[in-house]
Amino acid sequence: MIGVHLTTSPSGRIFHYMIKRLILIFAFTSGLSVSSIKAAELFLQIDGVDGDAKEKSYEKHIVADSYQLDFQTRGTFRFAFGKSLDIATVPLMLNGASGKAIKSVVLRVAERAATGRRDIYVVTLEGVTIESVGSSGQSGGGTPRESFSLKYNVVRWDYKAYGADGKLLNSVSAGWHVTENRPL
Repeated sequence: MIGVHLTTSPSGRIFHYMIKRLILIFAFTSGLSVSSIKAAELFLQIDGVDGDAKEKSYEKHIVADSYQLDFQTRGTFRFAFGKSLDIATVPLMLNGASGKAIKSVVLRVAERAATGRRDIYVVTLEGVTIESVGSSGQSGGGTPRESFSLKYNVVRWDYKAYGADGKLLNSVSAGWHVTENRPL
């Protein structure tokens, strides 16, 4: 939830409930679809690197819990991810250390729908190298965390908006060739 820390105290639960209600009221009165405020799930598919995901349509994807896409008018585009330690950790470290070229990487931002998960935002990268990989953890601190960032030559963005009834309302796609500084 945006800017809300859920606490276990009764006043914290009431506050959380009221914020959720206000967001729903805003969504219905502003014409936004309820699907636009559902929790997102992030699945990452990297050529040659398997992940632990077992969800239908996302088998062997890497489950990410955060991403950040940075770009400048000209020059370097950077895509960073955060995730928990998993089966992909060692191959990511090896690819990062060697500078091995990766043909493609696909980020799928999915939401749950009545018919299962559906992609609402897909980012496809081509000509990828792992720029950096880092991991951290502490004794008794839960699953160790890691972050990694990618550099790439080509990026494609695809977004789909769905109505409350689950029907596709609109979609938009675009792409950019980073090294040639031109649209696709």
